[in-house]
Order: sequence, then structure tokens, then C-alpha cells
Amino acid sequence: MKRIKLCGLLLLCTGCFASSDTNTPYTDANGYCVVDVNISNDGKYVQEKIINVPDIDNHVLRVVEISYPNLQTKMCNGNTIVDIDSYYKTDYIDHDGPFSGYSIVKTKNGDSFVLNSKGSSMKKDTEKFASAQMTGRIISGTGSLSKATGTLQASIQFNRMGDKPHKANTFMIKYK
Repeated sequence: MKRIKLCGLLLLCTGCFASSDTNTPYTDANGYCVVDVNISNDGKYVQEKIINVPDIDNHVLRVVEISYPNLQTKMCNGNTIVDIDSYYKTDYIDHDGPFSGYSIVKTKNGDSFVLNSKGSSMKKDTEKFASAQMTGRIISGTGSLSKATGTLQASIQFNRMGDKPHKANTFMIKYK
């Protein structure tokens, strides 16, 4: 059984998303601030544990802590998202399978909120990039974001084996 190193999972979280073409931040018709966080910089793995499951070839359980610093993404309230710390678990067979976890979104003035998210990933044998879809919601916050509510929608494409593992991704947060 070969050991799969799942580079840039977040992924997921979060360090592997590039900004979409939408100009953000903006307030939508329902009063939510919409922010497309550009997390295309390289995340830093703080910790990672990989367990090979001996049932099916390439079945891997993984737990990661990833830090995404220096984001500088403007928010509707004039504040700026500066860092995201993500904690995720995956259950992949050849990079197909579910993932879930939490991301702590930190702002320049010290406020933060926590996203609880989940999704699934798949990679066709004939394609270079794996695709993942992720959704989530804000479950808590501090400071001016202590009563924040909202959602996360993300689309991720990544190649765990390539020199440039990520492309054309979004990490869209809606909050109020």
C-alpha cells in the first residue's frame, strides 16, 4: 500500500482557494456582507497526522492543523481578515471521500468567528486535479462579531502531487 501525502488539503481549508472574479466585500439584498477570501497564499502546516487504513489500497485518514497568515481581505464593517487557522479531518480513498472541520477567521482588530464546515472530494483517474465542494456556517464569534451569523461556500480544485497544487477556487463567506 502506498502512502498518500495529501498536500495542501486545506485546503480545505483554506489556504488553497483563489479569489473569484466577484468584487467583494459587498452587502447583498438580505443584508449579509459577502466576502470572497483570497486564500491563494501557501498555508503552513502546524501539525499533521496520517494514518493508512489497511482495508483498501490508498485509504488514508488524516488530521491537519493549517495556518493561513497575511490574508488582508477587506470586510464590510471596515475591518480586515488577516489570518485563518483551520483544523480538519479527512477520510479519503485515492482522494475521494468526506472531510470536516473548523476554521477560525481572525481580523485585524482582534475580533474573530468560527466556521464549522464539511464537504467531499473526488478525483477522476484521468484528471490532474481533485475537486471538492464545502459548505459551512458560523457557529461563534468574539468582539464585534460575537453575534455574527452566516455561511461558507467553497469550491476547491487541487493536485496533491503537483508543484502548484491549487487552482481556480473560491472561499465565500456571508455574514451579518
